[in-house]
Amino acid sequence: MDDELTEEPEYKRTIRVLEEMIGEKAEVTMHEGFDGRLKDRIPFGCRINFGKQYKIELWHLLQRDDVNGLTMWMARDWGYRVRNNEGKVLMKTRWASSEGYEREEIEEDKVIPEARKNIISKSLGGFDVESPAFMDFERYTLKSLSGENRWIEKNENGEEDGENRDDSYFKSVYLAIMCDLKEKGLEMPPILSKRESIRELMFEGKVEEVESELELALSEVESIGKGCLFHAQEEAKEIRKLAVEKQKYYDKNIPLIEKLTSVDVKTVPGNNCRKRNILVVEDFGDIPTDHQGTIGRLSRKLTEELAKRGNYCGTNIFSTMNLGQCLNICGSGQIDLILMDGGNNNMANVTSSVP
Repeated sequence: MDDELTEEPEYKRTIRVLEEMIGEKAEVTMHEGFDGRLKDRIPFGCRINFGKQYKIELWHLLQRDDVNGLTMWMARDWGYRVRNNEGKVLMKTRWASSEGYEREEIEEDKVIPEARKNIISKSLGGFDVESPAFMDFERYTLKSLSGENRWIEKNENGEEDGENRDDSYFKSVYLAIMCDLKEKGLEMPPILSKRESIRELMFEGKVEEVESELELALSEVESIGKGCLFHAQEEAKEIRKLAVEKQKYYDKNIPLIEKLTSVDVKTVPGNNCRKRNILVVEDFGDIPTDHQGTIGRLSRKLTEELAKRGNYCGTNIFSTMNLGQCLNICGSGQIDLILMDGGNNNMANVTSSVP
């Protein structure tokens, strides 16, 4: 397996945190079924053993399929199982997904390692200080994460209480092990990113104030134990990182294009004294007849059109169909114009809205 995959910090840190919490070193073995030659089935397997305490099996199968006349390798089977030292399955999941790759993508030799890396990271889970629901072992139980409560009726207030709650949407290897440790009666670390005193400052980008709160919180964890302190220290790193990102996010002296690295952006060729920021909210398209949808087409057309005008050279056109991402982009206060696709990439409607 590529060093690029085995040294990826996202899931490697989750493994390191679990090692400290469990008190056992992890043994990781991977088997990659892709040898550079395209086959009908391209399997991948990964085993992670924390001594005799926990055994994790992950798999990811790409299978050749015809999708609207295109030959694709689709993720028809992927999932994981977590077993304890008695061989009992604590958590299992198995999915087929819309993830797929064309021949040219696979032959570039970067898609497969990236796909495997992503599947390990997604399965393991771990820290998510922005959305701590994905790491909330304090609230969840192994039963609530299992999905067994999916069809249990809610109470008269429409709520799912206690043992009847269904939290399976959030499940991961990390949560399975952390919940099992909790249910065994072990002392657990606090989830720092749930604390309002830290959370509010983090989202406001107040880096120095966040650091003061973290110092106090970490001093409280020191007496709990080495594993809990390591967990809290690693979470604190993520909290600091997000606080710095938010500080930059609210700084209008920093160009928006330098802040939004995960958003698709096109720049109108050329240079102009005033560089505008335009947000294009794309139409999702008709997936049954077009597996790529129409996402990205309107922003491409707009970039080409504005290049002809001349007075928009250097303008950045941000493109998304995700509502949450739209709110995040607009929250920066640096968007000059928002254009929404009314369907069929209607350039006439869009260009008439651009002064």
